[in-house]
Amino acid sequence: MIFFLKIISKLSINKLYIISDVLHFLVYNFFSFFKLYRNKIVTNNLKSSFPKKNKKWIKKTKRNFYSHLIDIIFEIIKLIDFKNYDLVNRVNIKNPELITKEIDSNKSIIILSSHYNNWEWLFCRICILMKKNIYAPYKPLSNLFFNNLLKNLREKFGGKVIEMKKFSKFMIKGENKNSIYFFLNDQVPANTKKMYKYDFLEKKTAFYQSVEKLRKEKMPIFYAEMMKTKRGFYNIEFFRIDEKKITEDYIQKLEKTIKQKPDYWLWSHNRWKR
Repeated sequence: MIFFLKIISKLSINKLYIISDVLHFLVYNFFSFFKLYRNKIVTNNLKSSFPKKNKKWIKKTKRNFYSHLIDIIFEIIKLIDFKNYDLVNRVNIKNPELITKEIDSNKSIIILSSHYNNWEWLFCRICILMKKNIYAPYKPLSNLFFNNLLKNLREKFGGKVIEMKKFSKFMIKGENKNSIYFFLNDQVPANTKKMYKYDFLEKKTAFYQSVEKLRKEKMPIFYAEMMKTKRGFYNIEFFRIDEKKITEDYIQKLEKTIKQKPDYWLWSHNRWKR
């Protein structure tokens, strides 16, 4: 399998997008032969998040989402072949000084982002910018092959991923000075029963509050927004998070990002299952 993926990754990204377009056409137009991935979840998530939008808008947004998702899969495969300069050329960081000045001042920082646009390229690009001491929690996949593949790709550009259940202890231990902690903070928590729920996309929604618990005093927190400029090219912009209301500010910024271009969020995630 890895040999096959390596061969695919050697294709130019434009050729990969041609394959993506063909797959999207086949999957979307011949769904009697192919099961559309999480179709019901995607539809329900869009309808509940945008209740004032009509069926035509929902249908168009859903179609664009699937096209984008297939692109993301091929873009992630392309990371196997990518070198640092490939990502630098395709992913521009508009205001790197906002976080580099904190690191240069010998501080550790937290970066919050989401499964919007290409979150794998986002993490890898920040790793290239900072070069070292960047850590992210991850939940191991049940498929060992894909788990190892994604782990290796995430660490290829200098980052380090740590199992979610071990991340709290790692961060609290405090031996990793002058570090960046990277969180994709938009997925559903494992246990939502006793958690406070926030207004998010027209629904009461539980969010992880681990950052409030793990953050040390005076550790700056930033939100990383990734916007697509054209196919295969992105901009990253950092925004300071209000440290007095971390989760609320993060949610407001995330919702604003999603509403600018809803096609690019991970609607197939069963976000409101609990």
